[in-house]
Amino acid sequence: MRRRDFIAGGVLGLAASPTWAQGANDIAIPIRLANGRVLVDVTLNGTGPLPFVIDTGAAVSGMMQALADRLKLTPARHVRLNGKGFPLYEVQEVVYGGAIRQPRVALFGLERSMTLGGDGLLAAGVVTAMDSQLEFERGVWCVHPNGAPTLEGYEPLPSEMKTNV
Repeated sequence: MRRRDFIAGGVLGLAASPTWAQGANDIAIPIRLANGRVLVDVTLNGTGPLPFVIDTGAAVSGMMQALADRLKLTPARHVRLNGKGFPLYEVQEVVYGGAIRQPRVALFGLERSMTLGGDGLLAAGVVTAMDSQLEFERGVWCVHPNGAPTLEGYEPLPSEMKTNV
């Protein structure tokens, strides 16, 4: 697995949930809240649906080690994160909410305490490649492949990102 494939392990973007008008090409993925977490069902290599937590504070996506064992996945390699070793698995196909398919996704084998109540977690990198919004009232994660809609009554905040380069 190339480093670029690993880093590009995402397909979607995630934002707040203001009111928007759904466009013709938008994709609505069902979500639900449980114990203060946003859950989305995923299918891994045809197995599922499995509840995964959207964890925008996580640097990498992962699945419970027991799930990797059940799917008979072999580690592509072992990696260290924060001084601890983890197996890294390559899943041939992930389907998010029955709506978006992503081939070749790298997922860490995680301990139960790290999955926050689901069978796995989707890290920030998974949810930043396209514009999208969580609509809690409708129970959907709406992905906008052609860009985010204009949000009536909202104004962008002036901001900038500075680097130490």
